[in-house]
Amino acid sequence: MQVRKIVSAGSVALVLAVAIGIGGLFTLAPYGSPPEPPSGSVAFMIVSLTGPATAQVGQEVQYCAKIRNEGKSEGTQLITFRMDDKVQASVSQTLGSQDEAEVCFKYKFAAAGAHQAAVDTENDTKSVNVQVN
Repeated sequence: MQVRKIVSAGSVALVLAVAIGIGGLFTLAPYGSPPEPPSGSVAFMIVSLTGPATAQVGQEVQYCAKIRNEGKSEGTQLITFRMDDKVQASVSQTLGSQDEAEVCFKYKFAAAGAHQAAVDTENDTKSVNVQVN
C-alpha cells in the first residue's frame, strides 16, 4: 500500500493508492461551498402574466407573459403555456442580457368551471385563475 499527501490551494487531500490486483485510486477532500453560477448565466423571469379572469365556454382568449432575461448573457429558453397543468403550447425565445419580450398564447375553453392558466420558463412560473361560465 502506498500513501501520498497532495497539497493544493491551501487544502490537503489524502490520496490512497491501493494495490489489490489492479491499483485503485481514492481521493478524500473537504467539501467546499457550491460553485458560483457562470458569469454568462441566463435567467428568464416572468415579469407579468395577463389575461382574462373570466371567460365563456367556446370563447378564445389570449394570455400574454412579459419575459426578461435577468442573466448576464444572451440565451434561449422554451416558454410553455399550460392550462390546468396540461401543456397546450410552447415557443422558443431568445433574449439578450436584460432584454424583454412579450409571448402570447391563445386558448379556447371547452368546459365551464375554475381553471388555471400558467406560463413557465426554465427559471420561473406564473399562473392566473380563470372562471369559465
